[in-house]
Amino acid sequence: MARLQTYATATTTGLIVGSLALVLFTGVLTSSAKEARERSPSPDMANANTKAPRCLDGRNIGAIRVVGENLIIAHDSFGNPYEMELGGPCRSMTDMSHIGFEFNGADSICGAHDAFVLYSEENERPMRCIINSVKSISRAEADKLENH
Repeated sequence: MARLQTYATATTTGLIVGSLALVLFTGVLTSSAKEARERSPSPDMANANTKAPRCLDGRNIGAIRVVGENLIIAHDSFGNPYEMELGGPCRSMTDMSHIGFEFNGADSICGAHDAFVLYSEENERPMRCIINSVKSISRAEADKLENH
């Protein structure tokens, strides 16, 4: 009978020690995860400073904003911005212009001459403009250009 009591006491003690170790270990993991979250930037900040993929996928073009005389920002449908410098008659575009792209072979824009910009005003024939340069920029850079 004494052996049974000793076994029961040892088992109970083992369960208590094991439970305490589990509680302490869980607390360490929770505090480590909390510290990691505090050190890393918020998802909004990470997205604001992250650059888009190098090429604009022509199948996923979203909003296009005119930000200068010969500068547009094209966003893909995921919100990634691309700065495009244009040449030719596109210098008189506004945000109210009808703007599109004509692709030269592939359906992505990685550099100059991968596509042309087509734009028109209401009831006018589209004008064709060359793209002099394309570069992916961060969302923070795009916000600065679009809200200048």
